[in-house]
Amino acid sequence: MKANWYYNPLGPPLLRGNSFSSLARGADVRPLLLAVVSSLVFSWSFVSAQDFAVITGKITDDVVLQPIAGVIVTVLPEGMTAISDSDGRYRIARVMPGTVSLQFASAFFVKTQSPAMLVREGELATVDVALHPVIVEAAAQTVSAQRESDAGVQQFSAPQIRQSTRSDVGGFLIEKGYQVQSDGRAQYLSLGGLSPQRTLVLLDGVRINPDGGAADLSTLSLSSIERIEVYTSGAAARFGDGALGGAVNIISRQTEPERSNDASLTSAVGSYSLIRESLQLTQDDLAGLQVLGNYEYGFSRNDYAFVHPYLGEQQRANNFSRQASYFVTLGYEHLRPLTLSARHYDSHHGIPGAVLQETPTASARHVNTQFTANFATPALRFAGSYRELTQHYRDVQSVSRYDKHYLQVARQLDLEKQWSLRHKLNVALGSQYLSESFFNDDRLQLQSSLPSISRKTTAVFGRGKLRQNVWLLQSDYSLAYRLDHVDGRTHGSPHLALSFSFHKHIDADVTANYAESFRLPSIDALFWSNDVFAIGNPDLQPERARSRDVQLSVALQGRVIATMQVRRFVNDVDGMIFWRQRFDGKYTPVNLARARIDGTETSLSVSTSNQRLSAQYHRTTQKPVNLSRAENYYGLIIPFQPDHCERMSLIIRFWRCKFEYTYSLTGARFIREANTKSLSAYHLHDLSIEYQATLLGTHEVFALTVYNAGATRYEILERVPMPGRSVTASLTIQL
Repeated sequence: MKANWYYNPLGPPLLRGNSFSSLARGADVRPLLLAVVSSLVFSWSFVSAQDFAVITGKITDDVVLQPIAGVIVTVLPEGMTAISDSDGRYRIARVMPGTVSLQFASAFFVKTQSPAMLVREGELATVDVALHPVIVEAAAQTVSAQRESDAGVQQFSAPQIRQSTRSDVGGFLIEKGYQVQSDGRAQYLSLGGLSPQRTLVLLDGVRINPDGGAADLSTLSLSSIERIEVYTSGAAARFGDGALGGAVNIISRQTEPERSNDASLTSAVGSYSLIRESLQLTQDDLAGLQVLGNYEYGFSRNDYAFVHPYLGEQQRANNFSRQASYFVTLGYEHLRPLTLSARHYDSHHGIPGAVLQETPTASARHVNTQFTANFATPALRFAGSYRELTQHYRDVQSVSRYDKHYLQVARQLDLEKQWSLRHKLNVALGSQYLSESFFNDDRLQLQSSLPSISRKTTAVFGRGKLRQNVWLLQSDYSLAYRLDHVDGRTHGSPHLALSFSFHKHIDADVTANYAESFRLPSIDALFWSNDVFAIGNPDLQPERARSRDVQLSVALQGRVIATMQVRRFVNDVDGMIFWRQRFDGKYTPVNLARARIDGTETSLSVSTSNQRLSAQYHRTTQKPVNLSRAENYYGLIIPFQPDHCERMSLIIRFWRCKFEYTYSLTGARFIREANTKSLSAYHLHDLSIEYQATLLGTHEVFALTVYNAGATRYEILERVPMPGRSVTASLTIQL
């Protein structure tokens, strides 16, 4: 057989075709094979250096102008990829010469593809790109804690949280249009027209409401939060007791291998002797451990001027506030589903009391410590937690002396398993065990101390969701049910949701929800010892609520993005617990046979596609009515709930600057069950400006905020004056 040869200018002649078999029969071909391999290696090295191109660049956020790590860069049409590092830089070698384009993909940013470009042999091309964050609109369906789409849930993701100029969760939710009540220090969220005590707040799935009270959202630093979920319907079917109005599940930041070693420092000063410092550190190479830590300290004197009804202009006294918080979470690269976290919060402040009830020596201290272990995969989640909440109220110098210490200890275990069947049916089953212990010590009158009380809850729950697509119409059917067994009594919490979505030129969603929920009486309401202020009621019964709501959402996408939402809700509450003043002036809790809260929430948001200009408007109207026929207040408005609230914000982003103006209106509130007296409505104006810069390899953000710019004088409770105009300046440095 004749051998066919061709000339290789970079090495010895090479055999062509199948002529090798003829040589193999009579000669040692090992030297020839060695020569062939050497030639190929030499040729490939030569071609790599001469015939390929290299593409590099930097990826930044076009809103906050920070580098973005973890972005996948793909060369099209070849398919070669690279991932951006902590400085946002990427490098792709061995790019074949010719016409190519780059695709940039990230879970938190809009996918972008560069224009086609021509690269030549040996060329070093640079392609820098600025990506825009994914904006999650306030739609009826969003992603919940289990990464599933649910009706009645609104999620705020990490990019949205990082863009906020607020320092705590309460301020962030105010920014998003929610009804948050504040006394100048604490912030309490109200959902569904119900009081903040009926809004359940959870931190990583662990409830942080004090027994019978509302959770203070100002205690949670926004820099330590990864995601916020607001449940406006069906919260009890997921979380159980206490979610009559709804729930907020706040998820802490988690360690991730993609996150680089970095640090950020924020310092702020402001009116009323405000000082605030925060430090956040991320480390991912400590012998396989990933560590994320956050520390925050704040102090303010809050002694502002107000008008006394008899003495004229006065200065508020003993209104100081001091907070310190710590947060640490740990992960291990060889056991990524497991995370361990610890959070500690210590708040100490004075209690000035209402006008005519000044208590210049009073103080209150709240200490919350929580440890959580979480093991989570896409299909299985197991979590355990331990929490201690200490509350200490003290005033040993006034006429009505008191020194009371409360301790609430909670231990919780959660287990949940999920299945996905044929991508249409999602099913989740789980259980929960919660053990709570309550301790109360009266250190001035030991005989008035309450006995130690324990409450144990075992629960099982299940959820199912079926999705059907018919042409352009998508329909979701959701059913959830939770069964709680508490101290010998069983409570069921069903949730049924129907959702229909249409996507063609416009995005339209219609959602209907029906849910039932319950709330147990607090320990102090049941067993409060008779004192000069109040007396408990051991005959209190749990509250039961039935909620119905319908929501319409319409969104237009284009150069201008517009979203409109209208939600109509009705809540019927049986046995609502209300603290009523007795004939002797003391307060005692009672059950109202029936109450109804109906209202409407309307929101409109408009923005340009690049988010340079955006505006939002929110309005909530509500009518909480007492329908207890046995009472003398049938048909009257339940006190302390505003008849309507409005909020409007305008944001302008230009170059490195961000301007924001916010207007809010809180309507009149009755403060007597007989509806004979009310507090007037009040208007507030807030202004903020933010400037971003990059100096010496670090990223700086300077912010100046003016709260209550019009210096409005108002009260949210009778004879409790609120602060006037305040100014805060802050500087954040990211290393």
